[in-house]
This record gives sequence, structure tokens and C-alpha cells, in this order.
Amino acid sequence: MKISKAVQTLEGMIFTAMVPYGEHIQNDVLLKQRQYDWFVGHLTDIGIAGGVVTWVLMSVKDKKEALKYSLIIPTAINAFDLLSSLHPKINFDWQDTACYYGAALLAYGVKRISEK
Repeated sequence: MKISKAVQTLEGMIFTAMVPYGEHIQNDVLLKQRQYDWFVGHLTDIGIAGGVVTWVLMSVKDKKEALKYSLIIPTAINAFDLLSSLHPKINFDWQDTACYYGAALLAYGVKRISEK
């Protein structure tokens, strides 16, 4: 296994682990066992976008295609988030958008750096 694939696999595992842990600590907030902070509210968002982009980029060889997927995936996640906020009981958080794109571009950057 090339070093770049090992680095990307580790990154994907970390992003993927963020999702259930983020949900767990959000449940702790609901049960009043933990105080809410920015980290609690956005860890899952970072993990979802970063994890999906990392796993997809592992199969992409072309640099332009990698950048394209790094932008399409968070856009799709954000569009779904925006559409779901049409329900009156669901709020849209613009900070989620920053989390999606930030994590996706971090995954893209790690791929580019680890391939050198």
C-alpha cells in the first residue's frame, strides 16, 4: 500500500469516527449531561463531509476530477440540508456549510499533499 493510501485511510477512519461520536455528545447535551458548544454542534457535519470526500477521493486518480468531487459532495450535502430546512421544525445553520466545505477541502488537501 502506498503511503498516500495509508494516510487517506487513516484520515477516512478519523472522519468516519467523528460522526457517531458527534451524535453521542449531542445526545449528552439533550440529556443535560454536557454543555452545548460549537464543537458539539458541528463535529458530525465535519465528519460526514470529510469522510465521504476522503473515501471517494481514494478511487479518483485525476487531479481535476478530485477537485470536482471535493466541491460537488459538500454542495450536495448542503443542498439536502437546505431542502430539509423547508420543514417548519428544522432550522438551517449556515455554519454547517462552512463545515462541509472546510472538511471536504481538507480531505482534498491531504490527498494532494500525501501524493507528493
